Amino acid sequence: MKKTVILLLAALILTGCSSIHSHSWEPANYQAPSTCSVCGQTQGVPLTADVEKYGIRVNPLTIDKEYAYHTVCSENDEPTEGKVSVSAYQVFDSDETHQGKNGYQWQILTLKLIIGDAASNQYGFRYNYVISDCFNIEAFTKAYRYDEEKGYNTFTVNWYGKESDDCHLRVICNNGEWIQRGELYYKNITITFEALLPEGYDGLIVGLRDSSVSTEEKYYLYQYYDENSFVLFRMGGQHD
Repeated sequence: MKKTVILLLAALILTGCSSIHSHSWEPANYQAPSTCSVCGQTQGVPLTADVEKYGIRVNPLTIDKEYAYHTVCSENDEPTEGKVSVSAYQVFDSDETHQGKNGYQWQILTLKLIIGDAASNQYGFRYNYVISDCFNIEAFTKAYRYDEEKGYNTFTVNWYGKESDDCHLRVICNNGEWIQRGELYYKNITITFEALLPEGYDGLIVGLRDSSVSTEEKYYLYQYYDENSFVLFRMGGQHD
């Protein structure tokens, strides 16, 4: 009889511990389902990211792959079109010009925009860059602020259920010069996003939107998003 009890106890331990403790469930987050903090058992599924909920398309970080970018001219709303691509992407802890922070990493993404058609040659062109978050657009937008003293934007992200509020980002634009190619002139613009993010974070969205898209009284990306008017990339996501 004693041997039988021992065997039954061993079976309970091997098959799960729910019978010998009360689960302490941590709420689901965007990376993991609801999880017991005692034994690690999970239930349900992770929260649905906003890019999936609202059908927002984000592209993989494939170096030099070009995407059509539609925008408008500077002097009027005549449409003009260029090509945008990822020219560089790096992830590192720190270097001479980027101070490191425990638990965080630098992610630096550079986009290249080339425009040079008849409309842009005659009337110039406008472009707008976009910064958001693929998991919770509203929370990101409410936290995103420019720090004049430090010269960069600060924000908070939620990573595996933990609020990380030491994130910041600096955007550097180099608009270049008009260069003649055949009968037309073109501009080669680079836009670099330098972000300090929690280690492994893969939720920051950057890219370009058509300058004719109105954001008046619209605060969140999903309120004015249209697939044909945006070219977006997910930092930390799939890349080649």
